[in-house]
Amino acid sequence: MLYKYRMGICDDAEKETIESWYQNVLDKTEWNIDEATAELIKINIKNKLDRELNLGSKTKIFKINWYKVAISIAALFIIMFGIRQAVMHQAGKNEKAIAASVAEHDIAPGGNKAILTLADGSKVMLDSVRKGLVVNQIGCNIVKTDSGLLTYQRNNKDGNLASVGYNILSTPRGGQYKLILPDGSKVWLNAASSIRYPVAFAGKERVVEITGEAYFEVIHNDKLPFRVKTGNSIVEDVGTHFNINAYSDEPNMKVSLLEGKVRINTNKASTILVPGQQGQINNIGIVKVTTDTDIESSVAWKNGYFDFEDGENLQGIMRQISRWYDVNVEYEGNVPDMHFGGKITRDCNLSEVLKILSYSNIRYRMEDKNLIIMK
Repeated sequence: MLYKYRMGICDDAEKETIESWYQNVLDKTEWNIDEATAELIKINIKNKLDRELNLGSKTKIFKINWYKVAISIAALFIIMFGIRQAVMHQAGKNEKAIAASVAEHDIAPGGNKAILTLADGSKVMLDSVRKGLVVNQIGCNIVKTDSGLLTYQRNNKDGNLASVGYNILSTPRGGQYKLILPDGSKVWLNAASSIRYPVAFAGKERVVEITGEAYFEVIHNDKLPFRVKTGNSIVEDVGTHFNINAYSDEPNMKVSLLEGKVRINTNKASTILVPGQQGQINNIGIVKVTTDTDIESSVAWKNGYFDFEDGENLQGIMRQISRWYDVNVEYEGNVPDMHFGGKITRDCNLSEVLKILSYSNIRYRMEDKNLIIMK
C-alpha cells in the first residue's frame, strides 16, 4: 500500500488507510512532556515522513529504492522510540526522585501507644512502662499484661471502689491500644482516640465516653445497661459487639453492629440496629440506617488492615493514613474525585502504602511530615 500510495495509484479506501495510519502514529503516542514541545516533535516527524514518502503527491511512476525507504522509515521509528524512551527515562528519574524523597522521610506504622490519665490527674506513658503492675489505685490494681493489654483487677481490701473516680485512656496519632474495663468488657481504641471510664461501675448504669474510634465487646447485664456517650449521641448495648467511628473530621458518626443489638439515642431519634446494619448520625442528630455496608471493613483497623472494599474516596483514605502514620496531608489544587477498593495491611511503612496507591495514578511527595498529594 505504501508503494501504491507513492505511485499515486491508491484507491480512496487505501489512501484513507495510509493517511490515518501515519496520523495515528503522531496522535496516539503518549507524550509525557509539555504540549508545545510535543507539537514541535510531531511537526518534525510529519515533515520527515513527507520528505521520505512524498505523502499526498501525485508523482509519476519511477523505480524506488525501497531498501533506502525502509531504512528511512526504520530510522524514523527508532528516533520516535528514542524520544519516547528519553521522555520515559526522564519521567522515571522524576518518579525515582519522588520515591527517594519518600524513602528519606519514610515513616514506620503506628503501634501500641497510649497515655493513661489517672483520677488524680497524673499520667502514665503505657508504651514505655514494663509489663506487670502499672499503678495501684484505691480498690484496684491496674496491670499491663504480656500482650500489652491494660486490665483492672479489683482489690477488695481497699474499700469503696466508687470513690476512686475516672480514668482516661488516650491514643496519639500513630497509636492504638486495647483495654479491659472493670466490668470485663473489652475496648479497642484506634489512633487519635480516647475513652473516659470509672475505675469501678456503680449505680444503675455503666457509662463511658469516647472520642475518635473504638470497638466494643460488651459483657451484657440487663440490670446494669452499658452506654457509650459521644458527641450528641448515646449508644446503648443490648448484648453486643459494635464499632463507633466518631472522629470530628469525618462527615458523619458511624455505629456498625456485628453482633447483638444496640440502641442509638440522639436529640432527634431513637433507633435500634441489628447485625449487619450501620447507623450514620449527622451533626444535628438525624440517624440514617444502612444495610448495604460492608460491616467487616468498619472493624478492619482492629484486625490490622486498611479496608476500602466499599470504594473509599481519596480524602477518606488520607484521613486514615494521616492518623495511623502521624502525617499531615495536603493537596495541590483540587482533590481528585477518585474511589478505591482493596485491602492494605497496617503494619507496613508509609512508603509501601503510597507505592500501592501510586498504581492508581496517585502522585505525591513528602516534605518532612507533610504528605502532599500532587496534581
